[in-house]
Amino acid sequence: MYEGYGTERQRPLDDATPSRLRQGGFPDGSMGPKTEAAARFVERTGGLAAIGALDAAYEIVHGRSGTLVRPDLMGQ
Repeated sequence: MYEGYGTERQRPLDDATPSRLRQGGFPDGSMGPKTEAAARFVERTGGLAAIGALDAAYEIVHGRSGTLVRPDLMGQ
């Protein structure tokens, strides 16, 4: 997943929090629903979520692909 996808400021987003995902401006017709679902899951469970291609599941679990979504730290 990329912040600023398709712009000159595009860069990989390997690690994020629900707050950061919501600030990312991901379009509703694209990554928006995926990022919101991951954010809600993390907020409601306190667990981790990952966003990435299903065929890269092994690499995502081992931190070599995709975006890991973790809980916001207190006070953020």
